Amino acid sequence: MCWSFRLCCVVVCALVCGLGSAAIVTRDFRDPVLVGDYYFDSAQRDCTPLLLLGGSEGGIAWHGSDQIPKFLDAGYGVLALAYFGHPGLPDALQRIPLEYFDHAVHWLTNESDCAGHKVAILSGSKGAEAALLVASRNPNVGLVVALSPSAYVFWGIQGTAGSPEVQSSWSADGKDVPFARFVDNETRRRALANYQAMEFIEVYRDAVRDPKVREASAIRVERMRAPILLVSGSEDRLWPSVEMADAIAGRLARFEYAYPVENVVVEQGHDVGSRGDVEAKVLEFLAMHRAELESDAPYALGDSDE
Repeated sequence: MCWSFRLCCVVVCALVCGLGSAAIVTRDFRDPVLVGDYYFDSAQRDCTPLLLLGGSEGGIAWHGSDQIPKFLDAGYGVLALAYFGHPGLPDALQRIPLEYFDHAVHWLTNESDCAGHKVAILSGSKGAEAALLVASRNPNVGLVVALSPSAYVFWGIQGTAGSPEVQSSWSADGKDVPFARFVDNETRRRALANYQAMEFIEVYRDAVRDPKVREASAIRVERMRAPILLVSGSEDRLWPSVEMADAIAGRLARFEYAYPVENVVVEQGHDVGSRGDVEAKVLEFLAMHRAELESDAPYALGDSDE
């Protein structure tokens, strides 16, 4: 496997990027192996890699976010990654290879300006589902922030072309990651008929109501080697993020997880990241555990003891 990624362009920018400093460097990756925007403050003597993952909106979800300068000021090199819904990537959130995220982690730990440190992942919704999966199999992920998280792997989301086949959202080694199928019942039909309301909470509950399905599709979060911050909204109607965050925390407790876990609930819908206090909590959590990302040399891929 070749780990050198082609850069479409490298731009040293100030006002062009709207980031306010001539020391800010951006690199636009536009290659099927890696699609995203990388930001780095060259005035920083040292930096820690931060990977940003959006949710089912697709594309480079963090593109142009006003939070990126705050991460740069805090000493992070930031890669905002697309994983579907962008030219050169799958149209649908179906069978996205977990190896794709491994490529991004590898580049950050070995080739970026922040090489030599483990990676923190800040993620939301389906991106949090991906982040927890990646962290459970890649020891170079040293911290996870999961906003509106999922405790389970669910049926993939169709693209504009649709797909008659039931597929997982994610794949590994070319195979579906075990997942929970949606139940074709009246609850699902009503939700689809009123799609614009984006209230699928009962559909997701029905998908994992069977204990066997729930365990088979559960993300093996106990395999992570990372502090984790879970933030969910009490008014989330898209999916049961509070219940799933509790399931993640409960699973970690059962396995006597050795790393810090914080499980925070706020009065909000699915978009918990839009709250200023959540943004402050994320920065606080990153700062609190940043030294742990820098304390150990990154693992070579394949060093995991699974």
